[in-house]
Amino acid sequence: MRLLEARRAVAPAEFMEVQGAGAAVQYLLDHEAYEVGIATGGWQAPAQVKLRHLSFPIHRFYASYADDKHNREAILDEALTKARQQHDITRVVYVGDALWDVQTTRNMGMPFIGIRHRNDLAVLQAAGAVDVLQDYRDLSRFEQLIEAAVPPR
Repeated sequence: MRLLEARRAVAPAEFMEVQGAGAAVQYLLDHEAYEVGIATGGWQAPAQVKLRHLSFPIHRFYASYADDKHNREAILDEALTKARQQHDITRVVYVGDALWDVQTTRNMGMPFIGIRHRNDLAVLQAAGAVDVLQDYRDLSRFEQLIEAAVPPR
């Protein structure tokens, strides 16, 4: 953790948010129709360092981390269980940036939106993702995709 914090201090650009992510998260948190969860393959402590660096209100997320999970489906299941204990959730859309996100949502039959901020959208599309954005700057488009998202092919 000390090394991660030290690296963040000397190279903050490596920890920058995908453009518009903060505004998109805040919009979803403020919108009564949405609940926000995070299911990350990272360990809790370093993931929270990164989220705090971005000033994300992590206390408002239904969160699950990889600390004691054996696969990504278990991580996602835990976040969903936490959210469903407090809300009647009828639709879940997963937003992710990696190939394992595509695979996990395909395995679970879950709608997926891909984000590839390095302008390499084809990486996720080739893996089966139908909807892939470069960033969150077009919040209206992001919300449209939330409503229309489908599981990866």
